[in-house]
Amino acid sequence: MKQQKLLVTMKDMQRYKVLNDVINKKLKGTEAAHILGLSCVHISRLKKRLLKEGFDGLLN
Repeated sequence: MKQQKLLVTMKDMQRYKVLNDVINKKLKGTEAAHILGLSCVHISRLKKRLLKEGFDGLLN
């Protein structure tokens, strides 16, 4: 099998941390949107993808 190498940036790490805080109810979606400079709808989509696919889902 071929192993796939992924490049993880600091931006990806920050997204993961902020979205994890939203999942754990430490932050609201609107606060996360403000921190990451994204819309609330996009935060919702990323949160859903993180829950379904894990960290790898954020890298696509």
